[in-house]
Amino acid sequence: HELWFYSASTPPGILNVMLNSRSGATSDGYDIQLNNAGKIALTYTNTFFYISANPVPMGQWNHVAVVRTGTQMKVFINGVGQTPFTLTTNFTSNVLSVGAGNTGGSPFNGYISNVRFTNGIARYSADFSVPTTPFPITA
Repeated sequence: HELWFYSASTPPGILNVMLNSRSGATSDGYDIQLNNAGKIALTYTNTFFYISANPVPMGQWNHVAVVRTGTQMKVFINGVGQTPFTLTTNFTSNVLSVGAGNTGGSPFNGYISNVRFTNGIARYSADFSVPTTPFPITA
């Protein structure tokens, strides 16, 4: 999963969902969020399993990508890989919500663009230059 997002200021609430792939509150997918400290956070079963070490810059567009290879997950923020971590859960959801949780709650206060999902390959394995043009349309 990857996307561009813009937030003018650090969000006031704990949960500010940019991307949700869960069909229920504690089920089969995870959220990509911007927390109230301005850090990228991932949640699964309503539990934070990843929080970035540093906040992202506010008032500008930022890129975030979450890559999984087997049980290893890695978050890239503006093209810079964060510390990888292990997650053995197999996500099975085919639900997608952009800009809020699966029921419309915890809305993201900002802009989201160029969301891309890739299944079966890890797009990024090392630091990279973030895309500067829209993603190509491929089959």
